[in-house]
Amino acid sequence: MKIFGRHFKHLILVALLFACPFVSQVRAVLLSPGGVLAATYGPAPLGGTVLATTSVPFSSGVLQGTLISSVISSGLNTNVSFAGLTFTYQIVVSSLSADSASQISVSSFTSFQTDTSYNNTGIYAGTEVPDYMSRSSGAGNVVRFTFLTSPIGAGASSALLVIQTDALNWTSTTAGITDGQTVNVNSYAPLAVPEPASCALILMGLAVAGLRLRRSK
Repeated sequence: MKIFGRHFKHLILVALLFACPFVSQVRAVLLSPGGVLAATYGPAPLGGTVLATTSVPFSSGVLQGTLISSVISSGLNTNVSFAGLTFTYQIVVSSLSADSASQISVSSFTSFQTDTSYNNTGIYAGTEVPDYMSRSSGAGNVVRFTFLTSPIGAGASSALLVIQTDALNWTSTTAGITDGQTVNVNSYAPLAVPEPASCALILMGLAVAGLRLRRSK
């Protein structure tokens, strides 16, 4: 990675930690669309049921590793008042990797509440922790964990990255692992279920389309 790029990233980190009004180190604060939070420690999700887990290898040519993703039902030590699914992610960079991972971006969080944290205790002790967590503006589709001061280098792993949500269903999605360029990896995220009124409108639209098609024959 170019020296200029590294210096630029450190300047961004300094601005976030000392000047940005959106940054907060308070535990259990929601990460709203367009928000940025200094990375906060949180307990590992215990007491819930693991609904799905996957370990997917990735390679961008210079960055190699594995992304471990899990979906967990509400546990006993959630940080937030809302009940829903918890999504966890851990990046494990191969000892043969020529480059480091500096960010993970996970999509499909549109319209859901999210509380983000990391855990680096117990089996996750000694892992790299993110500097800050952010969410895209608008509907807040993408949640990001960024590692600026300590990128995840060869043979290292990230802390357990935790996103608690109010989602009741989950689906497959794509996570992006970044080292200057981004490699996409299969992962998990919330599934938006249409409200009854929306379902009714969809069915009505299908019925009208079917009627028109029938009359045209």
